[in-house]
Amino acid sequence: MWCGVLLFLVAVGLAADRPFVIRVLDSQTGRGVPLVELCAFNQRAWYSDSNGIVAISDAWAMGRDLLLQVRSHGYRFEGKALGQPGTIVAVKPGGRAEFRVVRENIAERLYRISGAGIYADTLAAGLSAPIQRPLLNGKVIGQDTAIAIPYRGKIYWFWGDTFGPTNMNFNVSGATALPPGRGGLDPDRGVDLDYFVGADGFSRPMLPLDRPGLVWLEGLMIVRDRKGADGWWRPTPV
Repeated sequence: MWCGVLLFLVAVGLAADRPFVIRVLDSQTGRGVPLVELCAFNQRAWYSDSNGIVAISDAWAMGRDLLLQVRSHGYRFEGKALGQPGTIVAVKPGGRAEFRVVRENIAERLYRISGAGIYADTLAAGLSAPIQRPLLNGKVIGQDTAIAIPYRGKIYWFWGDTFGPTNMNFNVSGATALPPGRGGLDPDRGVDLDYFVGADGFSRPMLPLDRPGLVWLEGLMIVRDRKGADGWWRPTPV
């Protein structure tokens, strides 16, 4: 008998640790929509990850009905709660809910390519992510000004200012990705980046200076010699 009680208590404890999972979908395509804000009355906000997943694990919300306002630029939530775009959900461990938003933008929001926690809620919900490093890649938590160019069977990506948990790179960061159909992901699913990193694992400078200063790229091109062969660019060794 005691064995059965123990197993029951363990099962209850495991269930209590499971988040309440909300998936926000595009009403036209059924695809998950990232960066949708779900906000409670106390201004506690959750944001959908690149799968459109929100994992709520706040202990105060568990076992209660919760009114969530639903907001996102370029998308409209048609449900109403107390006169606001939103809905009331019964939050419980391991529970599931689905919200559908109407896209008003011409462009469809797909996913984040770089930064921290791209699929954090997806993993918290026990689901799989399409990229190899869904939480932190190249220790990059944020960067700007993306430029990409196909070259010798890969797509080369470069960015401007790049930040890590305790690092900064103002001399151009870079990565490669395999193209779709040649080992890379379909663009509908994501981009699997392989960063050029230093000994510390952080995205390293592609164009380091021998003096203080900033380096930014504005455009890329492939230069060919008189025989029509392209040159071979090699990252500066660390």
